[in-house]
Amino acid sequence: TVKRTKTNSISHEVHAKDASARVKIMPAPARGLVAGSSVRIVLELAGVTDVTSKVLSGSKNALNMARATAKALSTLMK
Repeated sequence: TVKRTKTNSISHEVHAKDASARVKIMPAPARGLVAGSSVRIVLELAGVTDVTSKVLSGSKNALNMARATAKALSTLMK
């Protein structure tokens, strides 16, 4: 489960790194889900909307990006 706000966003900005993949996920009220590649898929499965994400790595390995996204979501605090 992922801790979300009333609008299905996240409460604060989170960063995570897995292997060489780095992800930054930021709350973005009323913008919808702005993410690419496997980051979007993981966020949709978690039920998170109204966020913006940024891939900060040179490698675009989809599995590592998904792992980094899951790691970032697990660090959320309320």
